[in-house]
Amino acid sequence: MAVDEENLDSSVSKTGMDEYSPLLSTPVSITPPKADHAQQRRRRAYIVVFALLICVTSGVIIFEPALARIFESAYCRAWYQEHDPALIGPGGVEEVHCKIPQVQEDVASLTGT
Repeated sequence: MAVDEENLDSSVSKTGMDEYSPLLSTPVSITPPKADHAQQRRRRAYIVVFALLICVTSGVIIFEPALARIFESAYCRAWYQEHDPALIGPGGVEEVHCKIPQVQEDVASLTGT
């Protein structure tokens, strides 16, 4: 089995390959497709809206007990003004006296609506 030198040389010259050429071509860098500018802006807008929503919700959660106490104090003062004005001090009615069902009912109806 003799190798035909002429055919070998002609096939090397046609393909441009020899024994030192790499068998595989150089890999193409795979980069993810870039999102267009509008898509990036939309994503940023969603993030900003989500962050604002978290801030507002956190504020409401923190503010709710204080608001309930303000309502309770107002209803309590009004109830004791009518029924027992002696319990009203310079700072209003003590919170212990505001836990009666008549006052709590009014606070619950206000916060429920």
